[in-house]
Amino acid sequence: MIALIVAREPFLRLPLSSPAEALGRALVEVLNAFGPCIDLGWKERSAHWKKLLQSVGIRSGRQLQQRAVCCSVSRDAQGIMIRPSRNGGTAGNRSGFSQNGTAFTILPGSSPAEIGEALIKGFALCTSIYNQDPKTKNEFCK
Repeated sequence: MIALIVAREPFLRLPLSSPAEALGRALVEVLNAFGPCIDLGWKERSAHWKKLLQSVGIRSGRQLQQRAVCCSVSRDAQGIMIRPSRNGGTAGNRSGFSQNGTAFTILPGSSPAEIGEALIKGFALCTSIYNQDPKTKNEFCK
Protein backbone atom coordinates (compact mmCIF):
# COMPACT_ATOMS: atom_id res chain seq x y z
CA MET A 1 0.00 0.00 0.00
CA ILE A 2 1.10 3.56 -0.63
CA ALA A 3 -0.16 6.21 1.74
CA LEU A 4 -0.16 9.83 0.68
CA ILE A 5 0.12 11.63 3.98
CA VAL A 6 -0.20 15.37 4.41
CA ALA A 7 -0.54 17.57 7.45
CA ARG A 8 -4.29 17.45 7.06
CA GLU A 9 -6.97 15.57 5.16
CA PRO A 10 -7.56 14.08 2.67
CA PHE A 11 -5.73 10.87 3.54
CA LEU A 12 -5.71 8.45 0.61
CA ARG A 13 -4.84 4.78 0.61
CA LEU A 14 -3.93 3.13 -2.68
CA PRO A 15 -2.71 -0.40 -3.46
CA LEU A 16 0.94 -0.81 -4.50
CA SER A 17 -0.36 -2.22 -7.77
CA SER A 18 -2.07 1.08 -8.69
CA PRO A 19 -1.14 2.31 -12.16
CA ALA A 20 1.14 5.34 -12.32
CA GLU A 21 -1.67 7.49 -13.74
CA ALA A 22 -3.93 6.71 -10.73
CA LEU A 23 -1.08 7.57 -8.34
CA GLY A 24 -0.45 10.83 -10.18
CA ARG A 25 -4.13 11.80 -10.08
CA ALA A 26 -4.30 10.98 -6.36
CA LEU A 27 -1.22 13.08 -5.63
CA VAL A 28 -2.65 16.05 -7.56
CA GLU A 29 -5.96 15.62 -5.68
CA VAL A 30 -4.15 15.76 -2.34
CA LEU A 31 -2.05 18.77 -3.40
CA ASN A 32 -5.16 20.61 -4.65
CA ALA A 33 -6.99 19.95 -1.36
CA PHE A 34 -4.06 20.97 0.80
CA GLY A 35 -4.37 24.18 2.78
CA PRO A 36 -2.23 26.00 5.29
CA CYS A 37 -1.01 23.95 8.23
CA ILE A 38 -2.30 25.08 11.56
CA ASP A 39 -0.84 24.28 14.93
CA LEU A 40 -3.23 21.96 16.73
CA GLY A 41 -3.44 21.44 20.46
CA TRP A 42 -2.41 18.04 21.77
CA LYS A 43 -6.00 16.70 21.86
CA GLU A 44 -6.64 17.75 18.26
CA ARG A 45 -3.25 16.37 17.16
CA SER A 46 -4.04 13.06 18.85
CA ALA A 47 -7.44 12.78 17.13
CA HIS A 48 -5.90 13.82 13.80
CA TRP A 49 -3.09 11.25 14.14
CA LYS A 50 -5.60 8.51 15.04
CA LYS A 51 -7.65 9.29 11.93
CA LEU A 52 -4.53 9.21 9.75
CA LEU A 53 -3.48 5.82 11.17
CA GLN A 54 -6.97 4.41 10.66
CA SER A 55 -7.05 5.64 7.06
CA VAL A 56 -3.91 3.69 6.18
CA GLY A 57 -4.93 0.62 8.21
CA ILE A 58 -2.31 0.83 10.94
CA ARG A 59 -2.89 0.72 14.70
CA SER A 60 -0.01 2.76 16.10
CA GLY A 61 2.66 5.27 15.24
CA ARG A 62 5.31 2.68 16.08
CA GLN A 63 3.77 0.18 13.64
CA LEU A 64 3.66 2.90 10.97
CA GLN A 65 7.31 3.78 11.58
CA GLN A 66 8.35 0.13 11.28
CA ARG A 67 6.43 -0.47 8.04
CA ALA A 68 6.64 2.83 6.17
CA VAL A 69 8.73 4.77 3.75
CA CYS A 70 7.96 8.45 3.31
CA CYS A 71 8.24 11.01 0.53
CA SER A 72 7.58 14.63 1.40
CA VAL A 73 5.82 16.38 -1.46
CA SER A 74 5.36 20.09 -2.11
CA ARG A 75 4.32 22.19 -5.08
CA ASP A 76 5.34 25.66 -6.24
CA ALA A 77 5.83 27.52 -9.54
CA GLN A 78 8.85 25.34 -10.39
CA GLY A 79 6.80 22.13 -10.17
CA ILE A 80 6.23 19.30 -7.72
CA MET A 81 9.17 18.56 -5.41
CA ILE A 82 9.51 14.98 -4.17
CA ARG A 83 11.83 14.42 -1.22
CA PRO A 84 12.49 10.74 -0.47
CA SER A 85 13.49 9.99 3.10
CA ARG A 86 15.44 7.66 5.31
CA ASN A 87 13.42 5.80 7.93
CA GLY A 88 15.75 5.76 10.93
CA GLY A 89 13.48 3.69 13.16
CA THR A 90 11.74 4.42 16.42
CA ALA A 91 14.68 4.98 18.77
CA GLY A 92 18.11 6.54 18.85
CA ASN A 93 19.76 9.69 17.52
CA ARG A 94 18.83 8.96 13.89
CA SER A 95 15.22 7.90 14.53
CA GLY A 96 12.28 9.15 12.52
CA PHE A 97 12.12 10.17 8.90
CA SER A 98 14.84 12.45 7.52
CA GLN A 99 15.62 13.60 4.01
CA ASN A 100 18.19 11.40 2.30
CA GLY A 101 19.51 13.84 -0.30
CA THR A 102 17.73 12.40 -3.33
CA ALA A 103 15.08 15.12 -3.86
CA PHE A 104 13.94 15.96 -7.38
CA THR A 105 11.35 18.12 -9.14
CA ILE A 106 8.62 17.21 -11.61
CA LEU A 107 8.07 20.02 -14.12
CA PRO A 108 4.77 21.93 -14.24
CA GLY A 109 2.39 20.54 -16.84
CA SER A 110 3.50 16.93 -16.34
CA SER A 111 0.81 14.35 -17.03
CA PRO A 112 -0.77 12.30 -14.21
CA ALA A 113 1.16 9.25 -15.48
CA GLU A 114 4.46 11.17 -15.34
CA ILE A 115 3.64 12.42 -11.84
CA GLY A 116 2.78 8.87 -10.76
CA GLU A 117 6.03 7.49 -12.21
CA ALA A 118 7.95 10.19 -10.35
CA LEU A 119 6.19 9.25 -7.10
CA ILE A 120 7.07 5.58 -7.67
CA LYS A 121 10.68 6.64 -8.25
CA GLY A 122 10.58 8.70 -5.05
CA PHE A 123 9.41 5.74 -2.98
CA ALA A 124 12.07 3.53 -4.61
CA LEU A 125 14.73 6.05 -3.47
CA CYS A 126 13.58 5.84 0.15
CA THR A 127 15.67 3.84 2.58
CA SER A 128 14.82 2.17 5.87
CA ILE A 129 16.72 0.47 8.66
CA TYR A 130 13.96 -2.16 8.70
CA ASN A 131 14.63 -3.63 5.28
CA GLN A 132 17.89 -3.21 3.41
CA ASP A 133 17.26 -5.72 0.59
CA PRO A 134 16.61 -3.62 -2.57
CA LYS A 135 14.59 -6.46 -4.15
CA THR A 136 12.03 -6.48 -1.34
CA LYS A 137 12.48 -3.16 0.44
CA ASN A 138 8.91 -1.97 -0.19
CA GLU A 139 7.18 -5.29 0.45
CA PHE A 140 6.67 -4.42 4.13
CA CYS A 141 4.39 -1.57 3.00
CA LYS A 142 1.83 -3.89 1.37
